[in-house]
Amino acid sequence: MKRIKYFLDEDIQKFLFNEIKINNLEIVPNSFKQIYFNKIVEFIIAFIELLYILLRNWNKKKKIDFNRVWGIARVPHGKRGIEKAVADVCVIEDYGINDSIIDYVNFGERLIIGFRAIGISIKINQNLTKFYNRCGIKVYKFYRIRIPQYALFISALDMIIGRYSGKILYSSQIIDRFAFAEHVISKQQGCIKICIPHGLEPVEIEGEYPCDEMWCISKYTADLLSKKHSKQHFVYHEDVIKRLYSRNRKAKVCNKIVFFSQGERYLNETVYWINILKQYISKSKFYNKLIFKFRYNTEVLSKYGTALDDVIVSDDIDECLSSKVCISFYSTTLLEALYNNSYAVAINCDYLEQNPDFVLNQLSDIRKIYSEQDLIDVLDDIEKQQKEKYM
Repeated sequence: MKRIKYFLDEDIQKFLFNEIKINNLEIVPNSFKQIYFNKIVEFIIAFIELLYILLRNWNKKKKIDFNRVWGIARVPHGKRGIEKAVADVCVIEDYGINDSIIDYVNFGERLIIGFRAIGISIKINQNLTKFYNRCGIKVYKFYRIRIPQYALFISALDMIIGRYSGKILYSSQIIDRFAFAEHVISKQQGCIKICIPHGLEPVEIEGEYPCDEMWCISKYTADLLSKKHSKQHFVYHEDVIKRLYSRNRKAKVCNKIVFFSQGERYLNETVYWINILKQYISKSKFYNKLIFKFRYNTEVLSKYGTALDDVIVSDDIDECLSSKVCISFYSTTLLEALYNNSYAVAINCDYLEQNPDFVLNQLSDIRKIYSEQDLIDVLDDIEKQQKEKYM
């Protein structure tokens, strides 16, 4: 386990800062005191959490095909992306407690992985005391329960990839701590790690991207990142992107509007725009349905109150992206819509304005909305285009 030492230096902090930005964690410097870190407490937390994960479905073991190239995904759509982009690939799933990377080893190997993970967890948290001092107690509490899972991932991946004879490892992870672990371990194994992002690539990050090569979703992004990170390889494969995003559905009239949720952190904005859309559709003779596509199965729909009354709630991503008017905040779904005979409409565009290099800013087909009147004008224009085309 010599590779484990690479996870105890300051490199990991760059990826934690990226995660802090993504999760909108509040940084309160100097609120963390080193007395909060206690090896005994950290051991108990790690032991209980890891024991539960290790004993869950202890007799379950998934098979790995050693004759195929490997990929690794931590979300289901990441797996689908890798399978669409790469022929004959075996994707290792690590979606959390219910579908963990440890499901690929037997019970005896689980115990070895678990004991190693407890030690790794304590060492990583101890090593991050300066990081916690810089970020504060809220960040510490966020990570103290997540580091044991991360340590388990490191320990399990280190064992599993040691049996891999291939020279390429595909991954859907972009810039988080798991992507960093994959890169370090695959590098030690002599593998080239290729990232096939399951979402939009951020262009402003702390440090380098944790991969040897990234398949970007646009030529603009590939060229931009190549200039910013000259030591890494960024490429754009148009045929791959089409395979990733096209649903191959028959084109038809776009008279249904789909609002794609971006999670509960945009709850108030979502309710505001859905109510506007409901009023608009109630008066329209062209648009006949408003569909709400939730982002996660864990999303609590009751929090949206009466906003979802008379709205169709769907989890069918393929149908929601095909021949629809797709509305969202900044999201990959806006890019996917363009490959499926749909219109892409971005609302609350302050984020896009603040990040001019963001890929969605470079696509003229994505319509940007800043006000209620902007939205009405865009929907009216789409109606006119569709009537000219189909009616």
